[in-house]
Amino acid sequence: MGESETAVAGPPWYQSTLLWGCIGAFLAIVVTVVATMVKDIRWLLLAAWPFAVFAAWEFARTWSNRRTVVWSISFSATIIIGALLGWLYLALAPKEEQTTEKPRPPIAQPSPPSEPWVSEEEAQKAKKDGRVLLPFRPSELSSMNYRMGSEGTEAYVGTWVKIDDLLLMVSADKDKKDSLRVRILQPIWSAILIFDAKKWGDQLRALNPNAGAKVRALCQLAKYDKESGNTDMSVPKFVGSNCELF
Repeated sequence: MGESETAVAGPPWYQSTLLWGCIGAFLAIVVTVVATMVKDIRWLLLAAWPFAVFAAWEFARTWSNRRTVVWSISFSATIIIGALLGWLYLALAPKEEQTTEKPRPPIAQPSPPSEPWVSEEEAQKAKKDGRVLLPFRPSELSSMNYRMGSEGTEAYVGTWVKIDDLLLMVSADKDKKDSLRVRILQPIWSAILIFDAKKWGDQLRALNPNAGAKVRALCQLAKYDKESGNTDMSVPKFVGSNCELF
């Protein structure tokens, strides 16, 4: 006589721990993604309400066998939990940010193009007089001489340079008695201008450096015979000869 196999009946599907565990995990992941993408997630309080009610009902069912007690506790819990969740919904309402419009920064206007050191009119006048007037400032030529030595301005020697700088001092030229040495103020290095003493002496001596007098002249660029990087402040990096006031 063979042994009979008896099938063991499992618990009903609605009591399956695996089923409800998977459903719970699925809903938890979906709700987490939605909550991350939505700023105001207070609507989840409404979804939590029935679960709290079922928890209260389960507690009442296990605590008392009397149906009236179970339903009384469940009904009271539904009202109380709903009121608490409603209060929490209002308490967690996001505060409206006061959007105060910040003053707009002023729109940067393009700066007008700087005027050239030598105007077109001055260049044309020098050309009519048979002169080549360089567009450089004396300070720019001084910088070339400092960085490159004699090679910096060798190609410009003998051409004319416009001078419009503050006067420092006027002194007699020790080497040439009929000449005056005029020192003008420049960034970093001063510059030396050589004038004819007889022709320009009275006008130059009338200038007062203490009153901010300027020397306005045209000078021929003299040769610079020093090496590059010469930091000796007593050595002028720009020397203009045959200067004429204008």
